[in-house]
Amino acid sequence: MMMNYDILEKKLIDIAKKISSQSNKQNTLSVSLVPIANRLGADIFLQFVNKPFRDAQISLNKPYKITLFRKSLDGIETSCKITSRDEKTITMRERFSVAHELGHLIAYNNLQIEPTLPSDKSEYWKQEKLAHSFARKLLLPEALITNWLNNNDVITINDCYKFASKLRVTLHVLSRSVCEHKKKFGFLKLVSGINEKSGKKILKVEDSICSGEFALPKHHAHILNEELVQILDSNQANYHQLNNWCFDKEYNQNNYKISWIKRIVGYASVNHRYLKIQEKYDTFWILFEHVET
Repeated sequence: MMMNYDILEKKLIDIAKKISSQSNKQNTLSVSLVPIANRLGADIFLQFVNKPFRDAQISLNKPYKITLFRKSLDGIETSCKITSRDEKTITMRERFSVAHELGHLIAYNNLQIEPTLPSDKSEYWKQEKLAHSFARKLLLPEALITNWLNNNDVITINDCYKFASKLRVTLHVLSRSVCEHKKKFGFLKLVSGINEKSGKKILKVEDSICSGEFALPKHHAHILNEELVQILDSNQANYHQLNNWCFDKEYNQNNYKISWIKRIVGYASVNHRYLKIQEKYDTFWILFEHVET
């Protein structure tokens, strides 16, 4: 029987909202995941391995077990159980992985959705999307997001970054929630690199997030606008320089007002046919506000 994943997603999101609101009665900013997992009959383990093959996995045989995989720094492979006292030791990304696996558990127990192997790509990614949606709603209580947006007339990317840190979620997770509430907002995560064919500096779109009411350059697109690359590369990027910048017409016909920018330094884990990332690279998050023309 064919499953209607739109209906299933709505049901799973409703469950996530209910769990999140019940777990956040103290009105704290970050949702505690260990007690939620325990109430659902699951324990969380952190396993250190030499070659992590995935972020996390769940065993759906009782007792349920969620395992987070992290690279061992000393070459010793070991495992430990995460308790409420230890929860702060897991990263923001790992928190999302735990919430994601809890989504699979609830989909299995409450909605009778049998796990699908990655070989069945269509069904597999539909189920992954369900678990992603559940995780976002679990980690971001609706009341907290609504109050934060309503209490801030002007929101910058720095505001988003600070709020995400308090919620202990990644900026990527928060940005999707913001775009659900603010339909005219969009986020781009850009990684600096060099086009191997031309040798010119470019920016690769690593994340493209918006409500769907307007278009931004898609994931893996290259931005060749030399003026923007120069501004971002100058270490002096500021609101006034970027405020009136908009994409070339090859991407879209819409105008965007850039609200703010945050520069982050990290290490590359991205490969692309025409993109050569240096060992050290720059990541830029940009928040756009759509301007009607």
